[in-house]
Amino acid sequence: MDNKVICTITGKTYEEIGNGRTEIYYRNADIKFAINEKIRKMVENGVTDFISNAEYGFSLWACEYIISFRDYCIEQGLEPVRLHIVRVYEGQPFKWEHDIQDRFFSVLDEADSEMTLFRQYSKDCYQKSERFMIDCSNTLLTDDVGNFATQYAGLHEKPYLICDEVLAGVGV
Repeated sequence: MDNKVICTITGKTYEEIGNGRTEIYYRNADIKFAINEKIRKMVENGVTDFISNAEYGFSLWACEYIISFRDYCIEQGLEPVRLHIVRVYEGQPFKWEHDIQDRFFSVLDEADSEMTLFRQYSKDCYQKSERFMIDCSNTLLTDDVGNFATQYAGLHEKPYLICDEVLAGVGV
């Protein structure tokens, strides 16, 4: 894929992160700060493209930060950052509350490209989508060292970065 440095972003859903708390729960704020710092450093170190399923939680938050980094890239004289959304299945956002759906569709509107992998949900569609995204990438940004994505990336000798609330306090 040209001279692009491509990063897949995948991680825990909001339900897995939030434990029933609101999005502004302090640990979620720490996670968001860590995401912001990791993405900034990745962009400064040459990552040009990001691929994500924009699932509500870690992935959607990261997509929102990537979009906000476009002006930063211009200000810093960096190559503009691009966002590519891989919808896992057609009905993916429709299980969420309306305000979250609006955020998802706002990200889609700002994305540089979008594709949908499957017409409908299946029990393995998320793993298949992660496999597809990692196969298209040079690296992975996630929030869970033990997830399928890190295992798959490791098997295919793709480096990955872990971003979580613990890292938020130790200078990610």
